[in-house]
Amino acid sequence: MDDVKKTYREGEQNTKEAWRKADGSEDLADKVGNVGDEVRKDLGNTGDDLANAGDRAGDTSKEAWRKADGDESLADHVGNAGDEVRKQAGNAGDSLDDTPDATSDTSKEAWRKADGDDSLADKVGNAGDDLRRKV
Repeated sequence: MDDVKKTYREGEQNTKEAWRKADGSEDLADKVGNVGDEVRKDLGNTGDDLANAGDRAGDTSKEAWRKADGDESLADHVGNAGDEVRKQAGNAGDSLDDTPDATSDTSKEAWRKADGDDSLADKVGNAGDDLRRKV
């Protein structure tokens, strides 16, 4: 999806630049507009790259840690597969329970901690539950 967005941004920026040159002159306003479009495009692409890096960072570090001993055992493969499944599934239990009472939120928090790691996704989910309890 990010490749599609990147391609769209580049096409949009190139189209605007060509449109500004269509009158035969390129004045200061055209140059400033082109620079602004270029910056917007680059910031959007960088934001997508950073978001993707953040999504991969937790699982990649666990995978690297498991490989650090030089032996990829069955337990390492199972752990990596579990991380991948959890990453794909997200906190699917959140959508199953619409009741905003403390009991359901506590059980979700316990469910998130059951894997033995307090990932960023777990923290975000718990923070969302805390906010929902306060509202």
